Amino acid sequence: MNRSSALALFSMTLLASACSNEANTNLASGPDPKLPAPERGLFPSMKIAEPTAWGDQKPTVPEGYSITAIATDLKIPRQMLVLPNGDILVAEGRGGSAAKLKPKDVIAGYIKAQGNTKVKGGNRLTLLRDADGDGQYELKTVFAENLNAPYGLAFANNKLYVANQDAVVTFDYQPGQTKAAAAPVTLTQLPAEINHHWTKAMTFNLTESIAMPKLRASQLREKSKADLEKQLYDLKKELSQLRVAQVTGGNPTQLSQIRVVKKSIARVLTVITANQRTNLRQYYAKKTHVPTDLRAKHTRKIRRALGKALVNKTTLKETKKRTAFPRRKYALKA
Repeated sequence: MNRSSALALFSMTLLASACSNEANTNLASGPDPKLPAPERGLFPSMKIAEPTAWGDQKPTVPEGYSITAIATDLKIPRQMLVLPNGDILVAEGRGGSAAKLKPKDVIAGYIKAQGNTKVKGGNRLTLLRDADGDGQYELKTVFAENLNAPYGLAFANNKLYVANQDAVVTFDYQPGQTKAAAAPVTLTQLPAEINHHWTKAMTFNLTESIAMPKLRASQLREKSKADLEKQLYDLKKELSQLRVAQVTGGNPTQLSQIRVVKKSIARVLTVITANQRTNLRQYYAKKTHVPTDLRAKHTRKIRRALGKALVNKTTLKETKKRTAFPRRKYALKA
């Protein structure tokens, strides 16, 4: 085959390929598209969109409306929550910190990073406040920080619920508060290991009561006496409300919390009593006389046993008997 024949054959092959591709394109559209069979190659064909800052651009809104930024320079804002007094909480953070155990995890992480922003996640909650109601949020402050990729937000019963990528935590909240008064309390752990998406959305069913979280004694021991007494007061108030609902015919889901609240009250009282006994033991540690309820508990046999000073003492009669009739000793001659 000469050069001209080879060139003609190659041209026909390209033409046939182009016609085939055009036919496939036509078949892939319309009311009854014919999609090509999947093909497995060494590398998939993909186009990663590059992140671009908003700059001076703004989203398009209908005629007669305008759009204005209420906060800037946030560190990857994810979700917002409007509080009862009109303040806005913004969850900022970036998750996806699962361990890279296989080579494909390293490659996938590099590819995903091409479509992510270079801004470092804040891992915090930012509070925005418009004090005079003019649409300009003058106050911008950090409500809570050192969280683990917060995403889901909810508010109920004077508590803020935050869904981190690994756990659901709560903060006590009072209207007008601008900063969390204490560290978050963990309610439950969430799956955050390999192959788990880190964004954890959260909402409440307002038609039903919110389940009371189970209190743990280990967490209660870390609280002060004033905090324990306040929590005990809140639990007793909750129990009284549940008792009223029980008499007036509350729904079963709500009444099922009575048992949980009663157990929580018992745990708080147990921790308060244990703390009091610990403090009293420290007070009487170097005292001569210790109250009986603070002494070490032993078995009845140990408690009734004679002390070292009395165990070897004998009566006068037994002493005379041992003197007159001493124990005889015998020796055997081999």
